[in-house]
Amino acid sequence: MQRDNVVVEVMRRLLLITTGNGYDFTVNSVIRNPENEPSPDRMPLTNLFEFPEITVGESTRGSSKMPIYKKEFQVVLEHWYASANRGVTTKDITKYLKYSRQTLFSDGNTLGKICSLVEESEISRVYRPQIGNNVVGIGQVLRVVFVEDFSQL
Repeated sequence: MQRDNVVVEVMRRLLLITTGNGYDFTVNSVIRNPENEPSPDRMPLTNLFEFPEITVGESTRGSSKMPIYKKEFQVVLEHWYASANRGVTTKDITKYLKYSRQTLFSDGNTLGKICSLVEESEISRVYRPQIGNNVVGIGQVLRVVFVEDFSQL
């Protein structure tokens, strides 16, 4: 299913944020639709939430052929970082967002032609939850458009 391919690719790309790839830190995990609060000892990490897909266009192939649908959905990424001290939390989470953008859009806005379009539609304010010392987070919303050909399923 095309939607799952998109989500898996987003997760794969975020896991490329490693010191071995030249970044300042290594993302420990990307958790798909988590049920629990992030744990500071597992940070940096990203929680990935999928929202329902909607059909935004249809190309019917006649009554004897399966349809092709243009669909879209949102992916919300919550990036979490446990900084060394309170004075660098904003700098650290801003760097994490920068790295996310670099990996997600490294080859344009189609995730390597897996989808028609992926674009950043929103960035949240910086979060400072009470789950640990110097923990900081930021939300990144992606709008994803893809084509699903039912004959290819």
